[in-house]
Amino acid sequence: MISGEQDLKPWGNRWVLAGSIAGPLLSGWPNPLPYLQKIKPNGDTLSGVTYRAAATSGFITCVLPDSRGFSLAGYTFERLSGGPGSNPLPIRYQLIRTDTAGTLLWQRTYGSPLSYGNAYGTDAVRRPDGGYLLTGSAQAGPGFHPMLVVTDSLGNERRRKIIVVQDSSWTEHYTRLWGHTLELPNGAGYVLNCRVSVPVPSQPGYVDVEAWVVAIDTALNVRWQTRLPGGRSTSTDVLRVYRQADGTLLAATYDMTSRPGSTLSSYVYVHRLSSTGQWLSRRTLTAGSNTTRIRAYDWQPLAGDSVAVVAGTAVVGGGSSAGWIARLKATTPRQVTALAGASVAGPLRVYPNPAAGPTARVVLPAGLGRGTTLTLLDALGRTLHRQALPAAPGAAASVPLTGLPAGLYALQLTAADGRRWTGRLLRQ
Repeated sequence: MISGEQDLKPWGNRWVLAGSIAGPLLSGWPNPLPYLQKIKPNGDTLSGVTYRAAATSGFITCVLPDSRGFSLAGYTFERLSGGPGSNPLPIRYQLIRTDTAGTLLWQRTYGSPLSYGNAYGTDAVRRPDGGYLLTGSAQAGPGFHPMLVVTDSLGNERRRKIIVVQDSSWTEHYTRLWGHTLELPNGAGYVLNCRVSVPVPSQPGYVDVEAWVVAIDTALNVRWQTRLPGGRSTSTDVLRVYRQADGTLLAATYDMTSRPGSTLSSYVYVHRLSSTGQWLSRRTLTAGSNTTRIRAYDWQPLAGDSVAVVAGTAVVGGGSSAGWIARLKATTPRQVTALAGASVAGPLRVYPNPAAGPTARVVLPAGLGRGTTLTLLDALGRTLHRQALPAAPGAAASVPLTGLPAGLYALQLTAADGRRWTGRLLRQ
């Protein structure tokens, strides 16, 4: 395999591995070829299949096996923009379907909303209707944002959605190596782990990276989004999200470097969120004093949130970076905010209420900063409007109401540290 973008899944009493191997150069550029490998229960490998068609050239990040075959998802270098040395553009989502022997049945690609934009497919889940939900990131306007694509069982696109987490001009990645889609039970929707790159005004050209968890419904509307608190660095990356038996969610983060002043560390942080996205607590896990820094790629919780298995790369004893897997135990008790109960933050004051005009005003609590969002929802919980408030938002914020029919609406104000205020608005 030529990339960490690969996937291993059980298939009956066997396993199937999907990824990419090196093909001949294309105009001087690497030419990754999708590859499928079946593995026996004892670990012996069966004959692998390489997909050499020009349309399938690219990286595979996910495989979905079933009794009829395999679905491979990732992204493809669909064509070359010019002669030798030119960039392969555009990069597009890719979905490949094979039979159980690995024979190609069909292949589809899905591009960015921009004709010149790139789209990196990260993960896929099978929908109850036999179709697929493809997730990843795409260029959309001046920024990069999570892009969701729904298809039918033959890979034909049915709808798509660009998710702007905070700012349309920022880079908001559902990243290729770290992005995983959690499917919620009973058709409740999906949860994504996202990283948001925030420009640093004092250091032009540099960013701080924030860790976010975003929940969407099956219609691809955002239900809630929560920023996870940072650790010992100015930047934090986020790993996959797990759902616990009690309905709470667990997400892991680690310190990363993105600019002078930010640094890697030997710590992993396990965050617990409510089913509605409220940040509840955090545990700190350490790799030990002999491990100076880690870069985690995946994790799995054990025994609640106090023990976890973490895999990635690490520097041990001052040596070079090497592949690494460890079972970590929390070194601190759960760190719980005063907001463990949703009622602590208090209600929002909205005026006029009832409202008949084009806008309403929301009185803002003191002490809000960058990363605060204000969301308007309908009676079914669907997001109608979301706005990111400036770093110094002032005493009140306006909510647009033009075009909304009469009825009852909900307002949510969410601070970057997880604090949440809610209110009701009657539209006349």
